[in-house]
Amino acid sequence: MDIPKELKMDGNAKMALLVVAIAIFTDMAIYSMIVPILPQYATGLGASQQMIGIMFASYALMLLVASPVFGVISDRVGRKAPMVVGLVGLFLSTLMFAYANDFTLLIVARALQGISAAATYTAGLALLADFFPPDRRQWATGIAITGSFVGTLVAPGIGGYLFELGGYHLPFLAAAGLVAIDGIARIFLLKDPPARVAAEKGIIRSMLKDPVILTVGGLILITSGVIAMLEPTLPLFLQMQMGTSPGAIGILFGILALASVIFAPVAYKLSDAFGRKRVILAGMVLTAIALPTLALPSSFILEAVAMAVLGAVLSVMLSSAPQEMTDAVDRRGSNAYGSVYAYYNIAMSFGMMVGPVVGGVLAGYLGLALALVVCAAGLVAYALLYAVISRPAAPAASAVSN
Repeated sequence: MDIPKELKMDGNAKMALLVVAIAIFTDMAIYSMIVPILPQYATGLGASQQMIGIMFASYALMLLVASPVFGVISDRVGRKAPMVVGLVGLFLSTLMFAYANDFTLLIVARALQGISAAATYTAGLALLADFFPPDRRQWATGIAITGSFVGTLVAPGIGGYLFELGGYHLPFLAAAGLVAIDGIARIFLLKDPPARVAAEKGIIRSMLKDPVILTVGGLILITSGVIAMLEPTLPLFLQMQMGTSPGAIGILFGILALASVIFAPVAYKLSDAFGRKRVILAGMVLTAIALPTLALPSSFILEAVAMAVLGAVLSVMLSSAPQEMTDAVDRRGSNAYGSVYAYYNIAMSFGMMVGPVVGGVLAGYLGLALALVVCAAGLVAYALLYAVISRPAAPAASAVSN
């Protein structure tokens, strides 16, 4: 029986995939675990709703600021060192969350968590691009990113349970134990790829001249903004329109995450069959169709179906996007994968910051249903733009047309 090509890996590639998947899962699990806990604790320290908003935004801000730094560093010195730095930062931020008795320390801890994520995502995903050839890179990246969906799915419930079981400190001490396991993997199992060519100066600025990298970055910004927009607006809408309880709303978002986990591997097969560009374009259009349906259902079951469909199409689309960017790096004759994933993080974090603000304004003036229609129209318009200008600037002779 033939072994599928994606399973034929050398030892270093297997270890890289295992370690990066664990690292991304750990980062997102801790990010999500504290969501149901922190607001209550911060309020107890005298923080207002505005101050709590600033605390949560500090993660995205530092992810935005630190990503280009770690991208360039990882391209110049290797991937392992930034990932170990990210590990230390995550461990320290977790302990700060556990023992902070001042709101300022909570902001510092959340910001440090964002810096850690910048190191983990840029260097970790770049490491997979180093070890896996283009025809298996999307499969490997999809497996690793699935870890973030799993972390998002299971961590809030675990964090809430541990909080009820042992109070505020227990979830963070458990998270610190998870970081310790992650640390063993990063320090003892991870190896840098063979000697690399140093990244050229100003690499991120030069990447913005590549139409594929530029337009895929815009897609990441828009979709991350839409997802971030739903987090504050959809729960309020569901409570007001259907009387949905907080627990049921948590289940709905869990369904979205579960659908993302299930359908992320599908993107690899679809891209092989139809080409990534077509998959991304179809994903944008299907997402535009799915978004307004979130405001239509009059029952929990129908809303659950709408969330599952949205999670599936988003997962397929976003699993294909990073590979488009790394292929563009290959066409440039470069291996600056850390820098291109830094750009990916910049786009994602900017969307995370502006999405809730823009979404709140639109929902406040237009209502959520019409706001989602506006977002859907914007996605369709961007799909047309992507179709027109996302052609490789200088494709290699052997490049596969998408």
